Amino acid sequence: MHSNWQAIRNESAHGIERKLSFEDESSLEKILDDSNFLEEVFFRLIFHIIGYTGEFYQFSQYGYPITSLKN
Repeated sequence: MHSNWQAIRNESAHGIERKLSFEDESSLEKILDDSNFLEEVFFRLIFHIIGYTGEFYQFSQYGYPITSLKN
C-alpha cells in the first residue's frame, strides 16, 4: 500500500489536475480505484489509532472483500 500511496499522494500534493471524462472509461475507473484505495488507507489509519481489531471491508480490492485486521 505504501508505493500506491506515494503515487497518489504525489499527484494530489503537487496540484496535478484530474479531469473526469465520461468518454474515457479507463481514466474514470482509475480515479474511482484511487478513491477506494485512499478510503481504505484512511480507515486503516483510524483503526490503528483506536486499536481496532476485527473485520472490515477492504475497499482497495475489487468486490470489497471482508478481511480481518489483527494487531
